[in-house]
Amino acid sequence: MRLSGSFPHNFLPTAPGQEHLKELLYRAIENGRIASTYLFRGNICLGKFAFALDFVRWVKCENPTTCAGECRSCRLITKLDHPDLEVVVPLTTEIEDKPEKIADVMASMAENPFAFQYFDKKPKIGIDAIRGLNERIALSSSSAGGRWTIVRDADMMTLEASNAFLKTLEEPPEDAHIILTSSRPDFLLPTILSRSQSLQFKRLSRSKIAGFAVKMGKSASEADALALSADGSLAPIFKAEDEVAVKAKELAENLWAVMFTESDPRALDLAEEIGKDASLVKAVFDEAVSFFRDHLMAQIGKSELVVNTQTAERIALAAQKFPNSERISRLIDYLNERAQDLMFYPQYDLFIMATVIEGRKILHGEIF
Repeated sequence: MRLSGSFPHNFLPTAPGQEHLKELLYRAIENGRIASTYLFRGNICLGKFAFALDFVRWVKCENPTTCAGECRSCRLITKLDHPDLEVVVPLTTEIEDKPEKIADVMASMAENPFAFQYFDKKPKIGIDAIRGLNERIALSSSSAGGRWTIVRDADMMTLEASNAFLKTLEEPPEDAHIILTSSRPDFLLPTILSRSQSLQFKRLSRSKIAGFAVKMGKSASEADALALSADGSLAPIFKAEDEVAVKAKELAENLWAVMFTESDPRALDLAEEIGKDASLVKAVFDEAVSFFRDHLMAQIGKSELVVNTQTAERIALAAQKFPNSERISRLIDYLNERAQDLMFYPQYDLFIMATVIEGRKILHGEIF
């Protein structure tokens, strides 16, 4: 497929931002130089999987210059049901051999390709999944645009699975293309990295996040508040709603508070309460970061930028008692790094307790 001119408005429309990658991929299509394997790398909740689906939709589209995602090929890809599309995701051992459970996971991803996937236990991509993929990837495509495989969170392949997958990368079928997504590419085998064209996803601007939030049904004021607390990702837009969101904010406020005490017996109970509900953990982390960012805003005299307005007075008081903005900034960076590791540690209570311990060290000067 060869195209000409600047890329049209409907080129990779779902995922916001990443114009540098859209330009690169459009030129690859235009010049007939689509790579056999891509690695989409970057922080969680930047839309890497949705972006991959966008790209496959465009390449396989029956009329890409005018289609708005409504042709038969695009609809099937959106539903993750196209015969030329294979999607591999990390699964727990309780799910990986149950077709109906796998179908539920796929349906959830099709409904919201941006959402963070929660599991009660540590998921993985095992050898059986890769063996099955290696067999199917060699099949001929049923329509123009080739056969595509998306491996979501590819860094969660076991070593055995990685070695088996490497054989396919070394001698890929002529008609096959692979997209790996990863927030932790250093966990991939060096030989997999060397055989992939690496594309780095950037943090999103506030305007991009706010615009996307409006597109997802948020009001302008809600979108602005979400963008302010998002730290460059789409995570706050897709956090739990209603009772779960209220509970997450309450627990996050408590987590924010116990960090400032060098010893608080409530920390263990809090970690256990958060850790027992997998759907809460990511939301609590996002909310906790927003509390510390508000703390920082209050410290530097930007109270009008505080997002958690219902606790603004408490935040202002805490900012007066703990005015070290450098350590607060360092803690925010640490919490964002820990959020990247959430899905790899299913024992959430221990993970949160360890986070509290290290966070206290940062705040109270034991880590420099």
